[in-house]
Amino acid sequence: MQRIVTALGMAGVSMLLVAPVAKAADAPCGQFTLTGGYKTVDIVDLGTPGTSIGDFRIAERVLEDSDGKRVGSLIGETVILRVSDDKKHAVMGDWRIRINGSTLVTGALYARDNETSQFTPALDVAILGGTGTYRGAYGTLEIASGERPAYHFDITCRE
Repeated sequence: MQRIVTALGMAGVSMLLVAPVAKAADAPCGQFTLTGGYKTVDIVDLGTPGTSIGDFRIAERVLEDSDGKRVGSLIGETVILRVSDDKKHAVMGDWRIRINGSTLVTGALYARDNETSQFTPALDVAILGGTGTYRGAYGTLEIASGERPAYHFDITCRE
């Protein structure tokens, strides 16, 4: 029970850390791509030392447009749900993405085959809704691997 309370507390704290972004007239809908910029990652190792069920990481990454201008940020947490001998650990990811003053809520279940936050070859993420322009939105986000990963959005916004 202590692990759950600690994890929920840390998740709540992580949501407060979203850096403000200048508000533009509208956040984009449809298909567009942003690039990952500067990031921070904090790893919380619960239970036995090393990778184990319940371990999680909290990450924040700046999102930039094609001109290298900061237009948003991504913050969220991933939790290890299952550890396997072949190192393909089952992970649940929950991210909030802030773009020009509106927020997207996203989530994914995936197998992470390394100890970094890089995905091989890419990760498909569900867009579950959001705030502002993204209230009632849905769609997908593909996160490509790399030091400066590409974030390919395909968002249907409510009219």
